[in-house]
Amino acid sequence: PYYRGIKRDGATLWYEGHASATTWRGQRAVQWAILDITERRRAEEALHANQRLLLAMFETIPHAVFVKDRDGRYLMVNRAWCERYNCAPEDAIGNLTADVPGRPEADKRRAVAEDRRVMEAERQPIQFEGVDYTRGGQALHFLSFKAPLRDEFGNVTGLVGVVVDTTGIKRAEEELRKSKTLLQTVFDTIPHSLV
Repeated sequence: PYYRGIKRDGATLWYEGHASATTWRGQRAVQWAILDITERRRAEEALHANQRLLLAMFETIPHAVFVKDRDGRYLMVNRAWCERYNCAPEDAIGNLTADVPGRPEADKRRAVAEDRRVMEAERQPIQFEGVDYTRGGQALHFLSFKAPLRDEFGNVTGLVGVVVDTTGIKRAEEELRKSKTLLQTVFDTIPHSLV
């Protein structure tokens, strides 16, 4: 068990205490071993604070973010990913892309092929552009960035990805194209003697 104490100078001390029954000078006794674990506790607290910060950032990013292991199973998905693909985190975590409900088969096959390409890549990140379809058939344009995750030895252990929804941009580009076409048609129909 862990215990918290206060040093004479007022600093906090964390220690681990272990007791065991023993015999000392012919009498039953308790032997205590106390280990100062203050630095370990500080390191653990810093690690937990860092994990909370990263999780807050992961959930706050307004783009779909995900992490997969080497086999392509989802390890993490953020809120934006769940909203984009209309599923709960538990529908994705631990599952392969092919097992996640709601995505058309063609989207799943494309995503698996992209993942394979990313994990075999030497450079990072790799950018993909494409279209996903909602359960209702609505087209969602995207720009995806994927990069391999590596362990301390440089071995690929999975991948991390970000999907940026570009549907609004694509719609605006299409409207601009239509406007240019209409303007050109109007210009072409004006008698040249008026110009």
